[in-house]
Amino acid sequence: MVAPQSAATAWFTAKNTLLDAGTYALAIARLIDSRSPGVVDAIEQHARSTDLKGTADEFAEILLEAIGSIGDETLMILDDYHVTASAGSVAHLAERIILDAPCRFMVLSRERPPWATPKRLFYGDVFEVGRSVLALDAEEATRLMPEAPTAVAQGLASLSEGWPAVIALAARLPVLTAPDATLPADLHEFFAEELFNTLDADS
Repeated sequence: MVAPQSAATAWFTAKNTLLDAGTYALAIARLIDSRSPGVVDAIEQHARSTDLKGTADEFAEILLEAIGSIGDETLMILDDYHVTASAGSVAHLAERIILDAPCRFMVLSRERPPWATPKRLFYGDVFEVGRSVLALDAEEATRLMPEAPTAVAQGLASLSEGWPAVIALAARLPVLTAPDATLPADLHEFFAEELFNTLDADS
């Protein structure tokens, strides 16, 4: 859930076990506690004394104060944001810290968050890098899979709609076989399973 962090980057991956404001706030607090000592204790104490599901704003205030102390040059990356986006109190807590914290945020999500409104996008408060921008074209897919026949690499780029995760998984396979799947999500699952099957028990 929490990845190693550099001096200016903190990476957090959402999990479907973080469906109330208290557990979500505690996970964020653990991510930044080394830079803002005491924030974990503050969240835990607050959680013991209040209703976990009804205090998203209070948890947010604690986190915002802690985040404010670690510097506005810090980049906080929230990965798999969509996993908890439908949990009301968690979504509200995440929105508060993303929009109100002084540091920069990068949010990775399969769906556009509700707070990324057209107005915020228009005025540049939120910058969106959409799927079409991230998609690899046929030439890029070919470079990523130098061992595969050009036609196969280009065909995969077309089938996957340039989805980098699919092409990267396919590039790691010792032998590339064509799946029956036609949707990018199906392709991702197919190549992930194929790659898993190539691993030995000690990997």
